[in-house]
Amino acid sequence: KIGVQYFCPAYLSSFSVLKTISVSGSLTINDRSYGTSPSGTCIGLGGYTDINASTQVVVNSSNGEELARTSLNRGTLLLEIDHGENVGVGCELTFELTEIPEGAENDLYIVEIGSRGETSYSFSDLEENGVHLFLG
Repeated sequence: KIGVQYFCPAYLSSFSVLKTISVSGSLTINDRSYGTSPSGTCIGLGGYTDINASTQVVVNSSNGEELARTSLNRGTLLLEIDHGENVGVGCELTFELTEIPEGAENDLYIVEIGSRGETSYSFSDLEENGVHLFLG
């Protein structure tokens, strides 16, 4: 910005500095067939064996450029009380995406968790609401 201000002051009004953000997110599995290991780590059973702590979360621009990547965490078992007993009803796996740059083509950010499809967000949606997805 300083260089534009000094060398090209006529363009200063249209110049902006793009920011980067960190985005918190979660993937919630609402299914009793999703359980935990003896160590408490969420384990996908049945049709969810691909969702675990090593599942990749990727953010791409609309032209396919990878902008950020991380993995799901170990997850937290979701419980429901049934006749006085805690019963597992699913799992919530969270993640944190860092250094997502503003200014993606068409202001479109495509989030993909494993091979479970894609969801599109604007930069302001990511910044204000994060990413919260559900399966089951």
